[in-house]
Amino acid sequence: MLVKVRSRFANDVEKELDLSPITLITGFPGIGKSLVLKTIYGLLSGVGSDLGLILMPNGSVELTFNTSQWRLDRINDRLSAANLPTIDGLITISASRRGNDVEQAVKTDKGTLLVARRGNEGSSIKVPLDVEVKDGGLFLSIDGLSLRGSNAVQLIDEFASLYETVIDAVKFLADQVGKLRVYYLGPYFDFPAVSRVSGEKWVGSHGEHTAEVLARLSMDPKMDGKMRFLRKALDQLGYRRLRAGLMGDGIGITYVDKNGNEVMGGELPCSLKNILTISAQLMASESGSIILVDNMDYCLDEKSSSILASLLKELGAGKQVIGEVHTQLLSNLVDSNYVTIHAVG
Repeated sequence: MLVKVRSRFANDVEKELDLSPITLITGFPGIGKSLVLKTIYGLLSGVGSDLGLILMPNGSVELTFNTSQWRLDRINDRLSAANLPTIDGLITISASRRGNDVEQAVKTDKGTLLVARRGNEGSSIKVPLDVEVKDGGLFLSIDGLSLRGSNAVQLIDEFASLYETVIDAVKFLADQVGKLRVYYLGPYFDFPAVSRVSGEKWVGSHGEHTAEVLARLSMDPKMDGKMRFLRKALDQLGYRRLRAGLMGDGIGITYVDKNGNEVMGGELPCSLKNILTISAQLMASESGSIILVDNMDYCLDEKSSSILASLLKELGAGKQVIGEVHTQLLSNLVDSNYVTIHAVG
């Protein structure tokens, strides 16, 4: 689980955010809340990617993970044999950019495991040994941290073993991060009344596959309880007997409105699109997934915010949700016993 994020926001505002299963980030417009979500997504979904493309100029971020569910015996044996800090408890992976220079580092509770840099003078690993590599600006990349071709020298046995252990550790971390299922939604939610069948397993950044995902979930017996909870919640907003299914050559949503009229494949209200998109992704996501939601309160009023708050608690169990909100409505309605709220700026 991701337990902490430290980031530099706009105007050099730096803040450490302790995370819970559900975390909401509020603050002034333009302070960089959405940018932080994009950076988190860029790192967690971008093993091997260029940090210069993920980070803004003068940007930095630290991601701290709880490693209690990781299998650490083998890698810790290697680290211990090389007199390197072992992984036990928390581990922090950081990345920073200063102009064209980038740096990445890995720290455990017991010390610094890796510092790698790329700048005008080239690329190198600086900790725990000083050696030139191909590209220290590629995030947790084994290829990027390989010794430079023509300049690579035969390391004496002691340092060769140390280098190989560092590479093993980076590969282990890259595998752990690569296993994470990370989804980015927002900053708006919109989809046609009837959408084409795509075969997608997630709702899409703006909800474009929401109807299809809901239709698939409704056919899964394991989702019966969650689908009933969703329909009961939507009843309170005046959308009764909501269903998603085939309509012509596509998939659409039907419901009975407040006046008792059946709406089949019609344009949905903005707030309903928001709630359905987020709810469908929460249900479709694997246990342990991280769902990042930019502009989570898009189109919501007090009543619809209250409904989304209840759905987050019920449908988000076993996942981690980090949402950026523009108003205080949603943050005022969630239960502080299971939601962490951070104000930035």
